[in-house]
Amino acid sequence: MEINFETNMHYVVTVDDPGPYGGDNPIDVHTDGRDWAALEAKQLPPNALLTSVRFLAWNALFRQQRTRRTWQQFNTLDCLQITVAPNDDAAEQEGEQGLDPGQTGQNAADGSASPSRPGNRSRGRAGSSAGTTGT
Repeated sequence: MEINFETNMHYVVTVDDPGPYGGDNPIDVHTDGRDWAALEAKQLPPNALLTSVRFLAWNALFRQQRTRRTWQQFNTLDCLQITVAPNDDAAEQEGEQGLDPGQTGQNAADGSASPSRPGNRSRGRAGSSAGTTGT
């Protein structure tokens, strides 16, 4: 199981009755390191990925005083679905830069990002799907 250690996550929670959460359905919630620390202290089973995500969302709602419902009530009665929303902070930080920094002197035109000198790189075509060069 792989865990994303990005602590600032944005979830969209669908609950059965939005009334106790002080808003309409769905509910946006942002988690941070405090919620992850609470998750670790809770000691859920290692393979309980869905329950862990639900706990993170509930803890953030509870910590932000957006609900007074218990974890047990949230988990067994209230929470119908949780989805991961796009991380708006990352998009704002990226701005107009985009993900591709463009060509640099090292990997321009025919170049490679390889630190080796151009004469040391094979120009043969790939001999396998693993990307190795033919001889």
